[in-house]
Amino acid sequence: MTKNIRFKLCGIGYDSNRSEISYKLFGYHYYYEHDYKLEIYECASNTWKYINAPYEEWLIKEPETSEYLIRKFDFSKEILKNFCILPCKKNHEGDTHYLSVFRGNRFSMLEQCYGTKEIEIWVTTKKIQNGDEENVVWVRFMNVSIPEIPRLFHQSFGRCPSYFVDYMYGKSFVLCCTDENRQGSIYILRGGFSRKIKIDSMGVDFNHFIYVPSFTPIP
Repeated sequence: MTKNIRFKLCGIGYDSNRSEISYKLFGYHYYYEHDYKLEIYECASNTWKYINAPYEEWLIKEPETSEYLIRKFDFSKEILKNFCILPCKKNHEGDTHYLSVFRGNRFSMLEQCYGTKEIEIWVTTKKIQNGDEENVVWVRFMNVSIPEIPRLFHQSFGRCPSYFVDYMYGKSFVLCCTDENRQGSIYILRGGFSRKIKIDSMGVDFNHFIYVPSFTPIP
């Protein structure tokens, strides 16, 4: 019997304590529906290593405090750590949250109210740097209210909504997701202008990602 194996890449980095840089990739291997393992691939040795850690999303809710946290992976110690607290509303069951990159070196967070479907966007005020967890400051960037925007849900394996915000030409918001008819769509909001663009894609095969330039070029 052949296993149904998929690999979800979560990040690329290197051990900063070593004199020579050896890049590492880490992510989750999915062997069955509920069988997944955190593994690291080291480029220099061309080897895989299994990490004894439970599966966790990078955005989690602390059950005791109801605070939302960002998790990070320490490539030197090869462990998962808490990074910073998110400015989410507490005890609002059903609200959805997504993370993105803001202006290349900062975080942004999308929070959608389950009841009204209105969206708040928060961004960090400074460049995100390793070891700077205690100094992360969030500010509200913009509110988004588009009448026909769908209710966003966490979808499986690369099919989560993705979004982008900026203020180069006024505060702008772009969201890529499937609408309530399972139609691939892009929503654009800038000032008082909003627009929906339908994509020629339907159903579960619709995939989309945000690309941020890094040391690995993409053709």
